Amino acid sequence: MLGKLIKNDFKASAHSLLGIYLIAIAIGVFTALSYAFESLAIIQGIGTVALLILSFAVLIIPVFKILTYFNESLYSNQGYLSYTLPVKSRDMLFSKAVVSFAWITLGFAMYIGIYVFVIKYFFGKMDPAILEQLELLYDMIDTLPDKAVFVKVIVVVIAAFFFEILVIVSQIFFAMTLSNIKPFNQIGNAGGFLLFVGIFVVMFYIFIQLTQYCPLSLFISSGKVKLVTEAMYGTAGTLIGLAGLIFQFVCAAGMFVGTNYLMKKKINIK
Repeated sequence: MLGKLIKNDFKASAHSLLGIYLIAIAIGVFTALSYAFESLAIIQGIGTVALLILSFAVLIIPVFKILTYFNESLYSNQGYLSYTLPVKSRDMLFSKAVVSFAWITLGFAMYIGIYVFVIKYFFGKMDPAILEQLELLYDMIDTLPDKAVFVKVIVVVIAAFFFEILVIVSQIFFAMTLSNIKPFNQIGNAGGFLLFVGIFVVMFYIFIQLTQYCPLSLFISSGKVKLVTEAMYGTAGTLIGLAGLIFQFVCAAGMFVGTNYLMKKKINIK
């Protein structure tokens, strides 16, 4: 049953999300062809500017769409049907979390892809010095005496990136659920978005403070990866702050649990 839930959530959300991705791909192909066939500079410029605008759209629009879809599928008229299904609230929540994670990850991937494309084609044509700097950076990384440290750091950064997407999903779900119970349901349709922004800003601020000032870190060197509670001056390796990530993990887990509880006990379906 869980597999069917995930499949149906993908189908239902795809109608409103695939469009923006397809537009970005189409404009990307158009811009790439304009460079490949050396079209007029104004055509290349228009295509590049459109891509830069879309790079923000593929980040922001999925968040808005997930906010809307989550609310409509669980807390509007459609919610009556959702809650009659022979599944537990945690299964519905898990299904929507998987789907939301996939769409937001795709948005970030397209955002990065667009900027790689712009750097390669637009700045490569307009300002070769930028590409030279990037090549120097690559050469510097390639000649590091200890590449194992760099590889481990990249793995940790990628893992943290995916974790941050899960944090955003937990914030969206908790904010939209809160917006449907008293007294937050008095705010109106914008309540969920305002709550999401508030939760995001507060958590991000605390995350930055803990990361900067709490000494708990992950020390990565060629030979080992270990937890440390002090600066490792004069030691070959990299420190990655963990206090902020631990705080986000606790908050995200709490928000998923809280969302599930509110869905079962407190929700007011409109």
